[in-house]
Amino acid sequence: MNNKESIQDNTSYDNVHNYYIDFIPKKIENRQYKEIKQFFLNNYLDNYAEKIISILMKLTVYFNLSMFLTEFPLELDSQESKEYSQLVGTDLYSLTIEEWTRIVNFVILEDISSLQILSKQPRFLISINGKFSNELCRIPENKVELIKEIVETEGLYLLKRE
Repeated sequence: MNNKESIQDNTSYDNVHNYYIDFIPKKIENRQYKEIKQFFLNNYLDNYAEKIISILMKLTVYFNLSMFLTEFPLELDSQESKEYSQLVGTDLYSLTIEEWTRIVNFVILEDISSLQILSKQPRFLISINGKFSNELCRIPENKVELIKEIVETEGLYLLKRE
């Protein structure tokens, strides 16, 4: 990278923030939220996984992304576990859409391992863990509105981490 690219690269990261995707438009912690979250976990986790997959597909249109599966527990006996453990370190976007979406679905529903999605330019990270756990790290301020639009088309909300 030459000096000009380095300066441009650093300038684009002056205003970055961390976010997460939720099913409620504003952060709140009370008994009702916890009950509703548990209800969603019990009844809508499949639907949530589909929405996250759709968001990831749409993000690939706008950003140059790589997706990696983190360490995978070797003691699991399922066929998927054996198959997916071989993919640790592989850019999952190099697989077919059917293959990588199956893996994302598995990670969310089974709460096993996690996915790290890296944007090369601008540089940011999306971490997808099991169930509703996710984090979008170092999102440049000038990309927040686009990502928010994509998330909201799926009936979910992009919330800033405090």
